[in-house]
Amino acid sequence: QEALNLAEESIALYKNHFGSYASDTLAETLSYKGEASLYILGAEAALPLIESALQIYLAFYKGPYKVIDQAYSWAIKGDCFLAKEDYKKALSAYAQSFLVLDKLQASKKSRLCQMVLLRLIY
Repeated sequence: QEALNLAEESIALYKNHFGSYASDTLAETLSYKGEASLYILGAEAALPLIESALQIYLAFYKGPYKVIDQAYSWAIKGDCFLAKEDYKKALSAYAQSFLVLDKLQASKKSRLCQMVLLRLIY
């Protein structure tokens, strides 16, 4: 619950400071809120947050395979579909997550990358 509260507070502060500007910072926070929402409120609450994050990343970085944060968001999306027992969509989302990591070969030593890889393995 604390993670969800912190994410909500972070989004409010972000919007107060940056207005409607959609940056990677907002996308990252939406992803964290999505993950917290998944475990507290369920997949239906989390999916729109993750979708928003992925759309922001795509627009901000002008491509689907630009940063590890995109892989993290795809992994959370997979977790959402897994929670809904939609295994085909879960597999597709997890595959997208792995594809992002695969395209970013140089970044595999980062902590976030390792966290995403562990999530995909288990």
